Amino acid sequence: MRRLRVLLLAYGSNPYITQLTEHLNCAGVHVVGRVQKTRHLLPWINRRHVDVIHLHWLDPYYLTARYPKAVARAVLFLSCLALARIRGIRIIWTVHNLVNHEQRRVMLESFVNRFVASLSGALIVHSVSACKMVAAKCSGRTARKISVIYHGHYINWYPNKIEKREARNALELPQTDLVFLFLGIIRPYKGVLELIDTFKQCELTDSKLMIVGQPTKGMTDRIVLDHIGQSGQIRFTSGYLPDDQIQLYMNACDVVMLPYRESLTSGAAVLAMSFGRVVVAPRLESIEELCSDEGAILYDPQDDDGLLRALHKVADARSKLSKMGRWNLGRARRWNWEQVARATKRVYCGEKQVLTGSAPMAAEPRPRLGVGRQRRPAVQADDLAPGKTRQPPVPIKPMFLVGCPRSGTTLIQSLIGAHPQILALPETHIFPQLIGMEAQRVFGQSVRGARARFLNFCRHLMLVFGLGRTFVPERMKQLGEEMNEPILVEARYPTSRRLSVNVRILTDLFDQLARRRDRVGWIEKTPQHLHYLPQIKRFVSGAKCVHVVRDGRATVASLYDASRKYADWGRRYCTLEACIDQWNRDMRITRNYQSDSRHIIVSYHDAVVAPDAMAARVFEFLGLPVVDRIMDMRLGTIDQIVRPYEKWKNNLQNDLQDEKLEKFNAIFSRDQQRQIVDSLLGGGSIRWASEHRSGGHETDQQPPVPAVGRRT
Repeated sequence: MRRLRVLLLAYGSNPYITQLTEHLNCAGVHVVGRVQKTRHLLPWINRRHVDVIHLHWLDPYYLTARYPKAVARAVLFLSCLALARIRGIRIIWTVHNLVNHEQRRVMLESFVNRFVASLSGALIVHSVSACKMVAAKCSGRTARKISVIYHGHYINWYPNKIEKREARNALELPQTDLVFLFLGIIRPYKGVLELIDTFKQCELTDSKLMIVGQPTKGMTDRIVLDHIGQSGQIRFTSGYLPDDQIQLYMNACDVVMLPYRESLTSGAAVLAMSFGRVVVAPRLESIEELCSDEGAILYDPQDDDGLLRALHKVADARSKLSKMGRWNLGRARRWNWEQVARATKRVYCGEKQVLTGSAPMAAEPRPRLGVGRQRRPAVQADDLAPGKTRQPPVPIKPMFLVGCPRSGTTLIQSLIGAHPQILALPETHIFPQLIGMEAQRVFGQSVRGARARFLNFCRHLMLVFGLGRTFVPERMKQLGEEMNEPILVEARYPTSRRLSVNVRILTDLFDQLARRRDRVGWIEKTPQHLHYLPQIKRFVSGAKCVHVVRDGRATVASLYDASRKYADWGRRYCTLEACIDQWNRDMRITRNYQSDSRHIIVSYHDAVVAPDAMAARVFEFLGLPVVDRIMDMRLGTIDQIVRPYEKWKNNLQNDLQDEKLEKFNAIFSRDQQRQIVDSLLGGGSIRWASEHRSGGHETDQQPPVPAVGRRT
């Protein structure tokens, strides 16, 4: 059997990566190499020489001082990973940090992390608390891909042959002093300056504090020395420490200080425990999971005097420090690399692992796509109606009403929504809000500027992988207020960037609302959804669509007139060309769905001349019983779908009037009329819709196209 070939993406030299590589090779995995630059990744992907790409720290591959360069490198990095995924290479990501240590380009890093998480077949973290923290940052589907594998120890990796007395003699430290040690790169989040100030305030006799490490950006030797001042109890050694010198400082100290402000995974704590040293650290979940009270002194990070009290506790427990150190060493021995390598190999093969080091749990096999337990709906009936007895859910019919703006979509919805078995919903703008790109998709605007083009490229790339924007909680609460549904306002919703998750949450909510009102279906009317029909088909199972068409001349006149009466609504249609272009593009889309069995085309003219006949045809298409005298019932539906601020829909309360082009003739001059007719497809006629629904014969009389420059 061929060995699994793995390529590691890990920047720089790190003992964690070196030990993982060695033990993976011993576990039957062939680690073919390590890549430290993105451009070196492409040859491995093109030749398909690997089965798995294992990612570790991501930020070195794209973060730079200049933002445009960082964005370009991020696009290249993500494109390589997407190509690897397309070519069948499994991607595994070990999440060591939620944010880079320098906290640079946090928004860009957040986008890259979410994108990589969606591409990854599995995520690995080093503790249960880290699993919770990572799961809170990603979607539910991504959270289910997280495996927990503890951090391996450093026992016997670094030389450890010097006794405590020899180490103190070499460092010229008194044998009887209580020695505290901070060892590692000095970064702001590690709280070194606070440690220095607190140690000076503590005023412990016969004690020393050693600060050993290289300050990074934002921290300098001068800053550290200024905080130390004239204190003779604090010693600062700047620079990177060679591996053979680590034993000198670790064996010379009694306690290792880790005054971190935040931590997802602490390799420094594992290092201290591997040398059998007591740890002083804040009581963070990730650290508390490593160091219990038997081997560490933990303090409340929210307490301003917590670190000060911890230093005094160390002095009071001086006689117990050796015993606590031995307990830490015994605990660290459990974190052996052989088990880490075997668990990692199983993750490569598609199994989920929970290996904490204290009580290993059995592996949970990952089901194949489409096999396994059914996913629990995002919103249950119990969530919407507490105390109500749950009954087997009745299949609900989702319907979308689309068309060109000002073509009579609200009128048609008021007629269809008057059916006693249909719930009429206000405009939700679900897909424009989730996907974005509305200016380009709906209004045909070109994307200008490098930044805008890059953002548009990112949205298209996200859409390929089923990702979008998060808006569900805010939009749903607003919808609940508009519909007077307090349950929607008070409910708690998960947030996600996966379109499938968000759309499922929304449609589940609409289904539950329909059931609460004893309806068998709901109809949502957002005209712009005409430009998102592929996404509706992909994410809303069983959806049917009603297309509304209206004579192009009347539609252009209505758009142009509304843009002047209601500036906030009609800013997109302030020019005659914009109105014409909108109708033309919308009609092209509608004509593409003439032969689709899940789409029906109705006209504004039908709704005005014969509303009952038009409604009956739609009800038959939806599989609903026909209802007579629909005009007498529609006024009650208008109150449900028209909001108070939508002044441009006030005329729905009036009697319906036939299409006679009075507005077209009134607001446009003869030259403008000629321009409109010449520019509209077919001169603005919708006879093709009549021919489609009647088998090639017209069933009504459409307004004639005037003789001014008729276009066929």
